[in-house]
Amino acid sequence: MDVRFNPIHAVDPVKKYQSAQRAQRAVSTAAQAMDEVNVSPNGKIFSAAMRQLAATPDVREDKVAELRGRIQSGTYAPSSRDIAAKMLGTMRIAKDF
Repeated sequence: MDVRFNPIHAVDPVKKYQSAQRAQRAVSTAAQAMDEVNVSPNGKIFSAAMRQLAATPDVREDKVAELRGRIQSGTYAPSSRDIAAKMLGTMRIAKDF
C-alpha cells in the first residue's frame, strides 16, 4: 500500500483557526470603532441633577434634631388641623398614581 501526502490539498487546522480568529478580531475592532454615544445638553443636565440628588441625604438631620429637642422638652404641639391636611394631601397624591 502506497500512501502519499499531497501538500496542495492539505488544510492546516491551526492556520485555518488563526485565520478565522484574525477575521473575527478585524470585525470586532471595526464594530468597536463604529460605536459612538452622543449625549444631548439636556441629558448632561439631567445626569448632573441625578448625581446631585444621589449625593443628597434622605433625612434632614438638622430638622430631625430640632423636632427631637422640642418633643423632649414638651414644647412640640402640632396642630391637629395641620396633621389632617397633610394626611389628606398625601392620600390625594397617592390616589393620582
